Amino acid sequence: MYNTQYNLVTNPINRYSRGDRSGMKMDEDGNLTIYCFLTNI
Repeated sequence: MYNTQYNLVTNPINRYSRGDRSGMKMDEDGNLTIYCFLTNI
């Protein structure tokens, strides 16, 4: 689920995904860097 700014939001099944329409951009060398971290809300 996304909000109006297309950010992932909490949902009842705790499932999140990112895809080709998520606005991800490739690095200059053609790689994709993904950072994952946990925050307390």
